[in-house]
Amino acid sequence: MIVEAFKMDNIALYGGLLMLKADKVYRFKTLGFNTHSFEGFQPSSREITFRLPADFLIKENQQAELKINFSYGAGMRADSALNILLNDTRVRVINLSKQEGDTIEGYKIAIPTFLFKPGTNTIKFTPVLTPLTRECELIQPESLFLTVFENSTFYIPPMPHYVEMPQIGLFMMNGFPFTSWPDGYESSIYLTSADSNTINAALNMVGLITQRNSYPFFGVDIHVGKDSIVYGDRRDIIVIGDLDSIPEDLRMSAPIKMLKSSDVKYPVVNTLGESPTFVSSRQISGLGHGAGAIMEFQSPYKAGRTVLLLTATTTADLLTLSNAMLEPNIQGQSKGDVVVVEYTNPEFKVSTLDVGTKYFTGKSGRFSRIGYYLYSRPYLYFGLIFILILFISGSVFYGLRKYRRKDVVNSEDSWIGKQEGLLNRLKALLIKIFIKK
Repeated sequence: MIVEAFKMDNIALYGGLLMLKADKVYRFKTLGFNTHSFEGFQPSSREITFRLPADFLIKENQQAELKINFSYGAGMRADSALNILLNDTRVRVINLSKQEGDTIEGYKIAIPTFLFKPGTNTIKFTPVLTPLTRECELIQPESLFLTVFENSTFYIPPMPHYVEMPQIGLFMMNGFPFTSWPDGYESSIYLTSADSNTINAALNMVGLITQRNSYPFFGVDIHVGKDSIVYGDRRDIIVIGDLDSIPEDLRMSAPIKMLKSSDVKYPVVNTLGESPTFVSSRQISGLGHGAGAIMEFQSPYKAGRTVLLLTATTTADLLTLSNAMLEPNIQGQSKGDVVVVEYTNPEFKVSTLDVGTKYFTGKSGRFSRIGYYLYSRPYLYFGLIFILILFISGSVFYGLRKYRRKDVVNSEDSWIGKQEGLLNRLKALLIKIFIKK
């Protein structure tokens, strides 16, 4: 077969293998779970596996919902049960208590969304079926069954796409943010040179992204040559090249500048629950041979867009860095906005930092940046609520006080009017008496 062209249609934003969309009801059959009967004393577990987008803003006050249709056999002990686990955490137990068996439709189970995580999630069904027998009695294993039907449903509530960046860990998870469109649409790869090491490093990156997202990376634009970097490119950008060939404006935007002389931040104090304290060092920064760096930062060309920079002193070290990124242990250790990989034997040494400027990316939907800021800082949120309550209370208090004063004035005016009327009548009576006299 000679393949002359390849095209994929109907590519959706935030699509991909096993990717679920929010605010949608999925049948178990759609999720790969056909009607299944668990039989015997120790039946094997069954799982539903799915993925959530890396930039889902998973809030703690929302709930996903399972509606399970199932039936179970007769002659089981009252402590028989169906255990439900989310990501290996037990979240619910359904008691199978009727000795004569039963058929249940629409059994609702609410699962807090904070138990989910970006990327791959699993819902596991593990039954415990115990026969109702005494010692030396005959056991009928055929009646020990639990059947979960494929028309059961799973619902994920609406969630905005909004996440704080940079996070190299999200890139290692599924290539985010370059896989918001799963084929790499609205993303660019820039190679600062056309030598074989740099090109092979780029192919390793494309392979890594495709592997992690399980979707071919055909929609990305690839540009080769130092002068090919389009200043003002408003897409997400991957830049691959040796240190001396990286454009000045990108180096200036990186968390560690790696210029002849620059300020570098180092975390020195990590207080639990608080951001680390940094010290700035004025120094000449360099990687040296036998090491490579991955840095992620906001694009200088478009707010909310991301630049992922792969660099090393030589292109040979750059290729070694791209090979190291294919190792699962390197992927698991990569986090923050700076990852330095040293090529030590027998294993690579990984160092991480989180020192760059934060920014937000994603499609917020009905959730604004102010909303995300207040949600991520609950002390500020509750402080504003307290101030609002004080303002409303003060407004009501002063309103009532003013109203009472007005009533008092009106009542005083009424009393004064009455007194004046009495005095006028008394005056008229006296004048009348004296005139008669």
